[in-house]
Amino acid sequence: MSIAIESTLHAVERVVQDVAVGTNLGLAHMMWALMNGSFLGSRGAIFPALQASGFTEEESRQSWSGMRYGSWESEDLLKPLGEYTQERGEWEVHKYEGYEPVAVDWTTFWRPKLEGWPGHYYHGFSGKAEKGVGFGLIGKVGQIGEQRIGLLEKIVRADQDEEMSAKALKEATLLVHDGLNKPRVRRRYLA
Repeated sequence: MSIAIESTLHAVERVVQDVAVGTNLGLAHMMWALMNGSFLGSRGAIFPALQASGFTEEESRQSWSGMRYGSWESEDLLKPLGEYTQERGEWEVHKYEGYEPVAVDWTTFWRPKLEGWPGHYYHGFSGKAEKGVGFGLIGKVGQIGEQRIGLLEKIVRADQDEEMSAKALKEATLLVHDGLNKPRVRRRYLA
C-alpha cells in the first residue's frame, strides 16, 4: 500500500473513530469513495461510487444506511478532522497582528428534480434561480508548506421547512460564525 493511501486511511479512521459503531464504518466507506474519485465517475450516485471503490452490494447498502440513518452530525466529523490536521504539525494557521482570519463561503447542491424542497439559489450557468440545497461553509485560514488551505469548522445548511433565500442563508452563516446562533447542521440532505 502506498504511503499516500495509508496516510489517507489513517485520517479517515481518525475522523470517524468517535462516531457510533456501524455508522463509523459506513461513513469511512463513503469518505474513501469520495476521496478516490469514484463519485466523479458515477456523477454523484452513491451505490455505483461505492461499488467502483470495490465494496460489495451488501457493503454499499450498509454504508448508505449508516450515512442516511446513522447517529452522526457534521460537527462530529469536522472537529476530529481539525484536531488531526493540527496534531500533524504541518498545517499553520495564518495570523495577522494577533487576528486569525476566517473564510466563509456559500455553495449549493443543485437538485432540479428534488421534490418538496423549497430552496432556490442563483445558478450562474443558467442565469436564473434553480432548485437546490444551500450550504454555508466556515473555516480557518492556514497553509501546509506553500499551499494555502482552509480548515473547515462548520457547515450551515439552508432550512428545509421554509424557503431560505441566498441572503437569509448568508445571514444565518454569519450569525453562526459570530456565535450568535446555534448552527443548523443536519445530516440528511441527499434525495
